Amino acid sequence: MALQVIADDIYYLVFEELDRRSDVSAFMRSSRSFFHIGVDRLLKMGVYIYTDNELASFCHFMKRNFITVHIAASQLEELTISIDWVDKEDTTSVDRPSDKESIKSTQGASLLVPVLGYLTGLQRLTIESCEMLLQCDEQLVAAFAALTTLGELNVTGFGLLTYQVIADVRSYLCKIYVDCGYEIPNQPAENHTSQGLDLLDPLQMLCRHQGTLQEVTIHAANMTARLPRTNDYAFAQVHILALKRCYVRERELVMNAFPNVNWLEMFWIEVSNGQEDPSVNVDEIRAVNLAFPMQWAPLDFVYADVDSLFALAFKSRVHRLDVALWELEAIDIEHLRTVLADVQPRHLVVQWGYWDAFRELSVEISPELLGQLFAGVEERIINEITHFGLDLGLKNLIDDPALYTVCAASSCCTHFADNHFHDNKDAVAQLLASLPRVRCFAFRLHAVSREYEDDFANATPEDREDDIVEVLAAGFDVEILAALAAQIASAARSVTLLCFFVMSRRVFWRVARDASGSLTRIGEEEGEHLMAAEGILWHCPSKIWWPRNPSHDE
Repeated sequence: MALQVIADDIYYLVFEELDRRSDVSAFMRSSRSFFHIGVDRLLKMGVYIYTDNELASFCHFMKRNFITVHIAASQLEELTISIDWVDKEDTTSVDRPSDKESIKSTQGASLLVPVLGYLTGLQRLTIESCEMLLQCDEQLVAAFAALTTLGELNVTGFGLLTYQVIADVRSYLCKIYVDCGYEIPNQPAENHTSQGLDLLDPLQMLCRHQGTLQEVTIHAANMTARLPRTNDYAFAQVHILALKRCYVRERELVMNAFPNVNWLEMFWIEVSNGQEDPSVNVDEIRAVNLAFPMQWAPLDFVYADVDSLFALAFKSRVHRLDVALWELEAIDIEHLRTVLADVQPRHLVVQWGYWDAFRELSVEISPELLGQLFAGVEERIINEITHFGLDLGLKNLIDDPALYTVCAASSCCTHFADNHFHDNKDAVAQLLASLPRVRCFAFRLHAVSREYEDDFANATPEDREDDIVEVLAAGFDVEILAALAAQIASAARSVTLLCFFVMSRRVFWRVARDASGSLTRIGEEEGEHLMAAEGILWHCPSKIWWPRNPSHDE
């Protein structure tokens, strides 16, 4: 018996060294002894389900190892269910059925009902297409609501049943993400009348967790008429708040609901096919918000579009401001200058080009235009900025990339004309010369969606289908970036750290501020460590359109 205990300990140590679920599963199948020991290890790694067959398999596994022997599965702390329940063939037909009729036949959903009662240690739950899952078997509503150990809940595919689960769940949540929009990309989020969703109050839904919630992300909800006007209905513990595509016009309402925020993300100006809503007059909305004198205490971080900040008259001091511009027209630059005067950031990132997949952009960025970004801003405010980032996305540009001047398109120092390089005064160097106290500068350029970038950048020329990627891959080699770094170091005398992220290429330099002013290239690991230490890690650009919980792209 002692020898068997020793052997089990050894097998357990072997399992602890396996990092992939597939390896653990394969090892478990090699022996009955290994299977028994591996169950705990497999569940501790979390369960991620993407098909109905996987869901049914998981439920059978749980029944065999826990339910039939009446043992709680306290080892499972994280569960993700991300299944497309809609039959795409049905939904594309002329006679489209109702939502319930279009749901695929499923065995897994019903099998899940008894399983949930044995998940006594579950802490993080993510359900994609949640309403569809609940419609497969409405007993799941009570089963999910009966969970008592959840600290984090993430749901997309909102509806009446989903609302009921969140409002009634017996856990006291600390972190929640709720997508109140449809699962069809780029569809307007406000037309929910057919499902009665316009009557649902997202904050009333969260009321049970009023004393425990610390992080809240709400996507695609009209909250204007629902937010409280007094502090009697407040989420005082929430310090991270993200309202994405949520229709909110009055800062007073947001502040009353979330009075103690120090990390804020907010994008509310609705954009449809590249055209702003003509009924939105940001100057009028700003005038209303200026009449409300209260502001949040200084915030650590704000990530928002410039129109939201301008219209809401946001005047709290901000340590780091990531501000997205829809365009670089005169009105956008004017709003940016006003926002900088309002919040007076020390770390500033200007972002452009990362939103609506259907929005087409033309190349109108020029060195002269970039040089005007901070023109007219008071010197005392400019002198507060010690870290600056320029973050540009080109995936929606409509012109032939072979005709671009990359200096114009990406604010860099090289022109493309007939596939030849021509020197030009660097726009970035001119811009940084107007920021005399900046010691850390980061530049990022994407030409495709971030999740596909490495595949494009590493492909052979024959495999590349995106001309913009082809131009950038040829035009931003190490020598070009080194020349850009030298120009910046010469023009911006306070800069000591340069960070370039161009497609999948990451290049870093340290600038000596002695008589030599020498540039020293440093490795990626050290460079990224320095970025983290300086508080200038990049924010993931995809969060503008279909965001998740606030985080950084590391």
